[in-house]
Amino acid sequence: MNRTEIKSKAIKSMGYDPVAYILELEMHSGDVYQYKQVPPEIYADFEKSDSKGKLFPLIKRSFPCECVHRVPREPGDEPKYSAELVDSESMTWVIHSSDPGDKTERKISGMFDSGEQAIEAAIERGIL
Repeated sequence: MNRTEIKSKAIKSMGYDPVAYILELEMHSGDVYQYKQVPPEIYADFEKSDSKGKLFPLIKRSFPCECVHRVPREPGDEPKYSAELVDSESMTWVIHSSDPGDKTERKISGMFDSGEQAIEAAIERGIL
């Protein structure tokens, strides 16, 4: 998919397939994610937004995601995460990064026994 470079603290480039409704984002880390079932109007709003960082959490929460390219990292080079159970009824966890430049609050729901399991699931689902 062709992507266009953008000005964003987290996102390096973005592209969209209007036939398949796929939004593809390349992060500054080099990782590439595809968000499925993204309607054209959502993409258009995201594309013309002055602050991609404000709309990005909505996209991450709203659409299925697949990491299609992950850059290998050196041991110890990956961000550290912590998870906190914020709603025991819905089993919703909030995950925070130790990276001071990453203020995104990520949420994941599931029957996890620990924060570590919630973080592992978030990685597998492409949330982190």
